[in-house]
Amino acid sequence: MMSSEPSELDKKIQSAAELSQQITNALKETSTKKLEQSSEEFNSIIKNNESEEEERTLQADIKREARRDQIRKQWKRY
Repeated sequence: MMSSEPSELDKKIQSAAELSQQITNALKETSTKKLEQSSEEFNSIIKNNESEEEERTLQADIKREARRDQIRKQWKRY
């Protein structure tokens, strides 16, 4: 009774296993793409924050120097 040909159940099991592997591969690919996209977005946010911080520092330096000049001018009057 033993046949070398796979039974219908064996075929369905094999088909399910292949489908499961395809789903796993698709999920891995999607996860990798999402991770790369999230990483790029995160790096962009960090870069923007650094640029904004540099701009604020520069503006503060300009204001500080303007205030120093103003104080120097007042002192020169006396």
